[in-house]
Amino acid sequence: MDIRNGRELPGAWTEGPGRRFLSLLYRPEEDQIPNISFGFVHIPPQTAASRHQHEATHEFWVIVSGTGQAIVGDERGDLKAGDVVHGPPPVPHQLINTSPDEPLEAVYILCPAGDERNVVELIEKHGSQFLQQPSHLDQ
Repeated sequence: MDIRNGRELPGAWTEGPGRRFLSLLYRPEEDQIPNISFGFVHIPPQTAASRHQHEATHEFWVIVSGTGQAIVGDERGDLKAGDVVHGPPPVPHQLINTSPDEPLEAVYILCPAGDERNVVELIEKHGSQFLQQPSHLDQ
């Protein structure tokens, strides 16, 4: 069995406005899972992730904790834990944390895989960082 926690995996903080923590859970190059990748995003309170789009990739977010809003194209909707949002290509999309004190966290899914290269490059540029001390290091 393979269990991974996005808070404990190496990742990196994005730069500039829309600062958020990104890590990769599964990706084709390392995990032999074709055509799909999974990652984890942590958005601090009162922060909006940068509005972006993917030319040929669908992005899904499964909200794990927190509250916020999603913007997909011209539509805006409220989010809570358990919600799933779809950002189809090439529609601009964005997650916004509306909470004054709690992070918004989600698992993101990219299908087909490929755009996770941006996260790999971010980690390579800044070096591996951790959102939370990996539990195996506590022992």
